[in-house]
Amino acid sequence: YGMPLDTQDAENAARQVAEEEDLLLLTGEYTGWNALGIEGLSTATGRNTKASAGAWPANALTDLSAAIGELETDGHVGPYAAVLRSSWAAKLRALVTNTATKWIEVIQDLFKAGIYVSDSLYTSAGATTSALVVEPGQDNFDMVIGRDLSLFTKQDEDMNLQCKVHEVVAPRIKRPTSICEITGLT
Repeated sequence: YGMPLDTQDAENAARQVAEEEDLLLLTGEYTGWNALGIEGLSTATGRNTKASAGAWPANALTDLSAAIGELETDGHVGPYAAVLRSSWAAKLRALVTNTATKWIEVIQDLFKAGIYVSDSLYTSAGATTSALVVEPGQDNFDMVIGRDLSLFTKQDEDMNLQCKVHEVVAPRIKRPTSICEITGLT
């Protein structure tokens, strides 16, 4: 029946919305991206921070365990999740020296709530040298929907359809101590 419907623009719009939601939840406003002063997980006031021991992946287990220890000191019992940029996750797919085990397999047991990869994670200064360890849950943080995703369309005289996607969301961080940012990864 002719050419199939081209859905690429709709797919791109959906991807862009998802990326913006990720950026807002994970980072919030940072140097280089204005977000009305909204704080995300890596910029939340009162979050825990731990300096990295450096040299990932060799010190990844040390860094991630120290972050979990920081959360436990604040009374959090897990399960925990890790959020990493793709460059740091790639380093964890390397083999542990003289073994057939990957670093990601070594740390997987620490994160029963999952290990997530997103390049929407930045420090408050806009750097890409951090990772997050969090205790996810609605009592710790969530995403508030002020206005659900909606699509506005306008058709011009040539029958071309222009669309705009609107949504109002904001991260709500209730217990910033459920977040630990590992800083200065190398």
